[in-house]
Amino acid sequence: MITPSEKQNDLFGTSVRSDTKMSTDELSNFLKHLAHFYNSEKFGNPRLAKALLNLAKDLKKKKAPEKSPPKRSQDNRKSHIDVEKLRKLDVKAIEKILSDSTTSKAELIELAWSRFSIARGKLLKANIDTIRQNIRSALSHEKSLKIIMQEANRRGTQRSS
Repeated sequence: MITPSEKQNDLFGTSVRSDTKMSTDELSNFLKHLAHFYNSEKFGNPRLAKALLNLAKDLKKKKAPEKSPPKRSQDNRKSHIDVEKLRKLDVKAIEKILSDSTTSKAELIELAWSRFSIARGKLLKANIDTIRQNIRSALSHEKSLKIIMQEANRRGTQRSS
């Protein structure tokens, strides 16, 4: 039995331990062997073999220090309102936020998403005026639904319209 501390290699000399990260040299060597494999008569794919070989050479040339991918920077202007508060806001509070010119795009997107379930992706592409209009439309729709519910609860006996 091989203990975890013993180094195990595959046919290409690459470490098979799952707890270690593959180095650039190991990846380059693996790609060279794979290119040779695809260049054979039996499994022939010369275009793929050439591409793999070029990739292996490029890896050897660059040999940049291995780093984890950079983390996406997030908007430093975090919303000053938490999601639960946004869900519970009344109509007047939402209208006040919409009329406040200092409210950021990120805050409006958070409001639209948490209160009205408007997709963030759609809003990220829109300008701030469009976001405000989308929220106003959703708010108007919500008001209409409340009126319909009130009328339904009255069972039409005292119609106001």
